[in-house]
Amino acid sequence: MRVCAPPAPLEERAEVGLIDDEPGGGRRFLGVIDGTLTQAALAVVLVPSTMVAVLFRPKLLALQLDDIQDDGRRGLVLAPGPFFALGFVSFLILASFQKADGWMISLGERVTEATSAGEFWTTVLLVAPLFLVALGLGLIFLIAANIWRLERRSLMTSLRAGLYALFGVACVLIFGEALSGLVGDMRANGSFEPAVAGLVLLWVAYFHLEALSARPDPLIARLGAALTAAAICAGAVTLIYN
Repeated sequence: MRVCAPPAPLEERAEVGLIDDEPGGGRRFLGVIDGTLTQAALAVVLVPSTMVAVLFRPKLLALQLDDIQDDGRRGLVLAPGPFFALGFVSFLILASFQKADGWMISLGERVTEATSAGEFWTTVLLVAPLFLVALGLGLIFLIAANIWRLERRSLMTSLRAGLYALFGVACVLIFGEALSGLVGDMRANGSFEPAVAGLVLLWVAYFHLEALSARPDPLIARLGAALTAAAICAGAVTLIYN
């Protein structure tokens, strides 16, 4: 007579994945909550370090530009997408506390009001134009890279760089808007507007050299691409403030 082995205890069956700890897939549900909150916490904590990298160490961003990261980050640096979504909103809220007039500071005040009131879609609509500006900045990088035949001139790399670089340009503009309150009206001060455009030119050129060009490219090509992109951005800023 054939004897059948008794079924394994519930604890053993759970260990080998035959059943869930709770009815209805409770373990999977809790795992999703755990992973989501952990990723959100990491994103919030890594926003400041990514801001510092964008402004002062763009070379740390180079590895983020060519590939989409599964974790949305690499080390202490957020990928361009989550950084734009979280970093820009945080930055605009901080900018709203500046005692100065200007387009970026005014936008920060409206974003702060919308987020304080819990108006999610209003906040999205306010930030959406900046996303389009970031895409435009990425296309400028793409044009400059193709003119000077850089090794890294893919559309994805350029657009991802634009999401990072717009933050730096916004910082320069807000700094200029705040400084204009000490110097005088930005629109009336003919010498101050070129100074802001010059700061944008210098920073964009620095960002491009650090993040978007590499040593295999000839130095003249690296400098040419950086200055081409920077000059276009400075010209756009001059038109905006005139």
